[in-house]
Amino acid sequence: MGKIRTENIKRLSRMVVAYYYDYLTEDFEHNKKVVNEVLYLKYGGRVSKRLRNRVAGYVTRLVKRIKRKPDLLKEIQAQVMGGKAIPVEEGE
Repeated sequence: MGKIRTENIKRLSRMVVAYYYDYLTEDFEHNKKVVNEVLYLKYGGRVSKRLRNRVAGYVTRLVKRIKRKPDLLKEIQAQVMGGKAIPVEEGE
C-alpha cells in the first residue's frame, strides 16, 4: 500500500494546478521549482522542503492524469474556484 496524502497537500496541489497549469509539466524537478515559487508567494516566506516535495509530487501526478483525461482540468478548476471554471479555447 502507498502513502496517503493529507487533504492539505491535495488542496494546495489542486490550487496550483487550477491557477498555474500552463507552467507545469510531467517533470517532477520542474514542478518542484514552480511549486516553490507559488508557495513562497502564498505563505510570504520559505516553506519546508517536505511540504514542497509532497505538493510537487501530487501536482505531477495530477498533470499526468490531466494529459490522459483533459476534462479533469475543468473539474479541478471548478472545485477550486467555487464552480466557476476558467474558459479554455478549443484550439489549445
